[in-house]
Amino acid sequence: MVELKNLRSFFYTQPNRVNSWISDITGNDLDQLDSRLFNIYGPILPQLCRWKLSHEDFLNSIQFPQLQHLILERSSIDIVKHISSVATQLKSLETKFALNNSTTKFISPLTQLKRLVLKIEGSTISMIHREEMMSNLPRLKHLILIANCNRDVVNVSLESQDLDSFRTSFWLEEKHWLVACGRENLYSVSHFYQMEVDEDFQFPICSTVSDNIIFYETINRLTLSSISNNTNHYFPHVQTLGIDYPQCISTFKNTLDLCRIQHLILNLSVKNFPVMYLLRELSTLCERSIKKEVKIFLERVCSKKLKNIWRLTISELCTNTSIYSIEILSMVFPNIEHLHMYHACSTTEMIDFLDRFKHLKTASFRYMSYNFNTEEVQKSCHNIRAVFDQIQRCQKLNFTYRFDKLSVHIWSS
Repeated sequence: MVELKNLRSFFYTQPNRVNSWISDITGNDLDQLDSRLFNIYGPILPQLCRWKLSHEDFLNSIQFPQLQHLILERSSIDIVKHISSVATQLKSLETKFALNNSTTKFISPLTQLKRLVLKIEGSTISMIHREEMMSNLPRLKHLILIANCNRDVVNVSLESQDLDSFRTSFWLEEKHWLVACGRENLYSVSHFYQMEVDEDFQFPICSTVSDNIIFYETINRLTLSSISNNTNHYFPHVQTLGIDYPQCISTFKNTLDLCRIQHLILNLSVKNFPVMYLLRELSTLCERSIKKEVKIFLERVCSKKLKNIWRLTISELCTNTSIYSIEILSMVFPNIEHLHMYHACSTTEMIDFLDRFKHLKTASFRYMSYNFNTEEVQKSCHNIRAVFDQIQRCQKLNFTYRFDKLSVHIWSS
């Protein structure tokens, strides 16, 4: 690795015990392996501008003259201070550490930092902590702070005038930050405002926003689970529509712009639902998710080809493929490029899917249910691998694959 003179980005995560090759290694041996690996890659760290590491062990002796982006999954106050003092070019930092009562300062000046994601465990933080941190980050534009806060930081039960500290020129003109309270959080708008809502949508308790339309424009996913008495909401930028309860077509037209919908999720019986009429209204639809009654859905569309759909997801709620025909499914969705099956499939069914969907680029298949043990998983993986390898040797299908705990993921080669 020391010969990689032009390397600028590096990712290392501590080996996971789920991995079969390491499951039998003891804790001490794992620590020794981690230390030896660090001795190998340690010499190249000073030349890197982008890191992602699982922990901060060994970092207190490293200099970071080129470092600009750092993700550190586990850290400490001392390491964050060390990074603050030696990584003068750092522009983004994401990390987690524990705070104790005696700690008053945990971020030293970082004049180039623009993005900070910080999760603090242990003691609560106060307004003093927050103000001191902000004063040390003059160029910060993006902040996610997850921590237990004192009442002086935010109290969502207070009236809107208690946000006056965020109505100053510093926040509104210099930082261009709009702030809202709700869901036991204080957050900037619109970046951290919720993007997924249902029919019971409500505005934040209080905010520094002058026009509430910004909250509507932020929503990109709407799920309708029941009939709503509130018909005054209109979401112009929704791209994903979930339907869990039968609705009138007029409800959709009055609530959102149907021409913007790209992903439709049906989680209801389509026996008495005008699914074909709705599909005709969704001119930009390109992704479909079916969570139940696939066979009935195929019967309702009457073998009409949905040529604009290129991504298809079938939920684990659909028990197995014997309930519907893979052949008919491939005829109704002839142009699928990305297929995701979240109910258990046999190896034969996987091959049938790969054979019939002619335009597939990626696919994932669940090969085990949630009730499994390690021996069953290993046996199933071995059987699937044997079949796939045989098919590749015969050159019947050309693809690459990998396994995770419950699924096999495939992409065309």
